[in-house]
Amino acid sequence: MNWRGARDYIMGRMAERSTWGGLITLATTCGGFIVKPEHTEQIAVVGAAIGSLLLILLKENGSQR
Repeated sequence: MNWRGARDYIMGRMAERSTWGGLITLATTCGGFIVKPEHTEQIAVVGAAIGSLLLILLKENGSQR
């Protein structure tokens, strides 16, 4: 197995906004299944806030900023 190639692929994906958005969405969705039902709204709000913050802070691919 080419570990260097796998690492480069993963690091390339971690630099993309969509990867972070997907990870936050996945964590938020899974959190709703693991905790008590009365906490799901708070989990959704925190997940949306974190996802929004990352979209604001991370630059687009190919952006010159």
